[in-house]
Amino acid sequence: FKRLHHTGFKKLREFGPIVRERLVGNVTLLLLFDPQDIETMYAVEGRYPLRRSHTALQKYRLDRPHMYSSGGLLPTNGPEWWKLRSPAQKVLSRPQSVLSRLPIANRVTQDFVKLIAALRNAETGHIPDFLSLERRLFLELTMAATLDIRLGCISPSNAKTVNKEAEELIKATHDSNSTIIGTDNGLQLWRKFNTPIYNKLTHGQDTIYRTAFKYISAKEDELKTKSQTDDGPETVLEYFLLRSGLDKKDIVNVICDILLGGVDTGSFMLSYALYNLATNSEKQGILAQEVKDLLEQSGGEVTQKVLIGAKYLKAVMKETYRLRPVSIGVGRIISEETVIRGYRIPKD
Repeated sequence: FKRLHHTGFKKLREFGPIVRERLVGNVTLLLLFDPQDIETMYAVEGRYPLRRSHTALQKYRLDRPHMYSSGGLLPTNGPEWWKLRSPAQKVLSRPQSVLSRLPIANRVTQDFVKLIAALRNAETGHIPDFLSLERRLFLELTMAATLDIRLGCISPSNAKTVNKEAEELIKATHDSNSTIIGTDNGLQLWRKFNTPIYNKLTHGQDTIYRTAFKYISAKEDELKTKSQTDDGPETVLEYFLLRSGLDKKDIVNVICDILLGGVDTGSFMLSYALYNLATNSEKQGILAQEVKDLLEQSGGEVTQKVLIGAKYLKAVMKETYRLRPVSIGVGRIISEETVIRGYRIPKD
């Protein structure tokens, strides 16, 4: 499970672009490596995507109806999934939401630059354990964007340590994510009793839930005393509470999923982007010049105009996603029979 990208490449070389595997637990997995075959699969997935993923997370949440109304965005399928996804998508994908978060994102990233300067070795330029700094950055960004608070985990004045809440959250998201492949595959003994890997997931999710619930409740109290004439753009959390139509359990669920998905994935993608640039110095120079020119015009602030003008940066990120996607693949359970490369693929 720790080298799936290597084993996947080995299967592609040995067996070709379509591979069938039988897994423990009477599960049949079909691996598709060709983009055209993947397109064929998407064409028959139906109105709602069906996935077999985050199954232990689903059990954890459904076993706690006093905390959650469903398994959440990641394991849930069908109309129940769309009930959560639709209002979340409206606010998270709209340009206004991104623009409303730019000021706080600017402050967070400026603090991150100062943090790097504080930790960089003056002689070698080396920064120890950069991935842990990236996790601190993306936790701070995710909390600021979704829960309207600064945790203070990238404070330059306290560069080498983080506060207890941030430290527990970073560990909780990493521990939770590290259990997914192991619980989705194999004998799934965790369905019968609490195995060590399921306990690890439980402890991580308990921490994430407590944090989300605390700050959502605080925002509820704040909104009760906030004047309707208050100026300023509506935040993501304010939209969820005031206009999404979701109840509090569902809002907590969505925020927990965002926290679960925002820290490690963002950290890994930044690492991949920095690696690609470090190994392609000419492209790094082109990007650096674009950024320098844009920020000089904006006074050092990332604005809407800067984002529109950052065309080479967009190309760099798209190429990073293509070369080093953060996920090993996209899983689907097809809702109708289809044929791929002459093989009949039954539904479900």
